[in-house]
Amino acid sequence: MNTESTQTAIRTPRLALAGAVLAVLFCILLYDNLAGLIPLGLNVPLYLTAFYLLLGVAFGKRFRVGCARTVFHLACIFLLSITFVLFNNPVLLAINAILIILLAGEQVMLSLNQTLYDPYSIFFAGDSLALWFSFSFGGIKNAFVQYRSSGKGRLTGILIGIAVTIPVLLAVIPLLLSGDAVFHKFFTDLFGNLEWSDIVGKTLAALALFVLFSGMFWSLGNKFRTKNAPQASSVPTAKNTPFGQTASLILLFTLSTILAAFCAIQFLYLFSGRVPEGITYSEYARSGFWQLLAVAAIVITVVFLLFRFGTPCPRSAFRLRRALMSLLLGCTIILLVSSFSRMALYEQSFGFSRLRLFTQFFMVALFIFLAISILRLWLSRINLRKCAFVCFLSCYLVLAFWNVDAFIARENMKNQGRYADVAYLTTLGADALPYYIDRLDADYFATAIIDADLVPDGENSSYQYLSNGKILLYREDQVITQAYHLRHIMRDLEASYDWQYWNAGRNAARAALNKNPQLVENINIIKDALIQPR
Repeated sequence: MNTESTQTAIRTPRLALAGAVLAVLFCILLYDNLAGLIPLGLNVPLYLTAFYLLLGVAFGKRFRVGCARTVFHLACIFLLSITFVLFNNPVLLAINAILIILLAGEQVMLSLNQTLYDPYSIFFAGDSLALWFSFSFGGIKNAFVQYRSSGKGRLTGILIGIAVTIPVLLAVIPLLLSGDAVFHKFFTDLFGNLEWSDIVGKTLAALALFVLFSGMFWSLGNKFRTKNAPQASSVPTAKNTPFGQTASLILLFTLSTILAAFCAIQFLYLFSGRVPEGITYSEYARSGFWQLLAVAAIVITVVFLLFRFGTPCPRSAFRLRRALMSLLLGCTIILLVSSFSRMALYEQSFGFSRLRLFTQFFMVALFIFLAISILRLWLSRINLRKCAFVCFLSCYLVLAFWNVDAFIARENMKNQGRYADVAYLTTLGADALPYYIDRLDADYFATAIIDADLVPDGENSSYQYLSNGKILLYREDQVITQAYHLRHIMRDLEASYDWQYWNAGRNAARAALNKNPQLVENINIIKDALIQPR
């Protein structure tokens, strides 16, 4: 690679422009989400789009050619970003954010040939973290040396001028605001409700991000990483003792026999719908889920350790071991099917929950991966790590776009009717609200504030002490818990009205709440009463 030509390509104001625009866009699109804990929305895919466009500006054809080799990474990144526009499940969105950061870092490193690890192994996170931390912080000094040598120092003069002007303005403007009412009004009309602390915070954030993006861009263009070749040593190294041929065959044969017998019982009873006398089918089918999942995890661990560390053996013994491994993995698939069936029957009686659905999705992904693993035992050309990466990430994308909270609320209300656990549904995100809000009675959340010496007796005796010698009287203890969860959803809806936080699930929740003004009023009364100073 021609190092000089690469340096020249980015030793221009384009690097400074890309870093400055990214820093400013972060303050416009994402700063309030971090500082004000506002839910994310349309701003996530918008910022990612700007990030990749400006990388193309900084690195030109070199980056665009690299993107053509990483289409799968790019597709996953932008699909995950769209979930912030559609859904509100906090667990999945947190995982989505982490995956976007890791995949984007890996994609950039792959595009610019900076990776050290296999992109389809778990170690790809190392390359991604190197971009966000090592490259960003490590390249700051050289980036500003590059600015100084660009355009006979004119760019340096601009940066120095900005760096000096900003702190002076931060000191002068507050004094002017307090010194003249007309100027204060003009400033307020110009910037609306933007607080001075927000202006200072966004300015400092923009400066810090500009510095970090500059370091990152310099490192990507000038810091070339190479894998260290193993050094020859005159001292012989001790080899790891592999698991013996006889021991591995005994272990595989024993496990295969036990699991084959267990799977036969599944076909005779669980899958056929009949059970021995003294056991009801419902009791039989709704137990043992977690135990079977634990057995599957143990078996998978054993098989892959033997596959990785098993000792070489003659062809006949190798074929036998491969057949036993295939049998074990096949039995493990039946274990997963049995566990999935048990959980499905359990959900029919007790309803869906996040944990149950997440576990079932994991089992589906594991099912597909085990089927691929059986093929790998017989077809050595299959890249198992790449298949695992694509399999689990693709299954997770299906889960991320499934709208789990809405599914739980809709199905629980449909299957359980008036017996549905509405208290649990209120713990879900805004996506679930439209499906159970009709079951919420505004009168159930009605409260009263009375003097503390009038402690009530009888049916409505739940209360909580407030300030000024008052108590809050309500119907049941669950009223406060449910009101807290609903108020949390309402707070997110109120804080995310602006266009950059647009989200389809929150819009549907707003429409549902607008049809129940009395419910909203009663919940706000509880909130206002409980936040009084004590």
